[in-house]
Amino acid sequence: MTTTPMQLTHHCRNCDAHHPLHRVRQCIPADNTPEGEVEVMVCPTCGSYDLEQLLEAGHAE
Repeated sequence: MTTTPMQLTHHCRNCDAHHPLHRVRQCIPADNTPEGEVEVMVCPTCGSYDLEQLLEAGHAE
């Protein structure tokens, strides 16, 4: 059985950690939205909201 490596999709500018999307995505209650919740990105290491989405480099080796 082979496993695929987890794709790192987000970088925390506060603690310099890298995480996959499922680790940073959180839904929190928001009464003022039609869905009743809002999606936010939070670093699971330090709790910072200062995350950037990583882009795949086509020229990487």
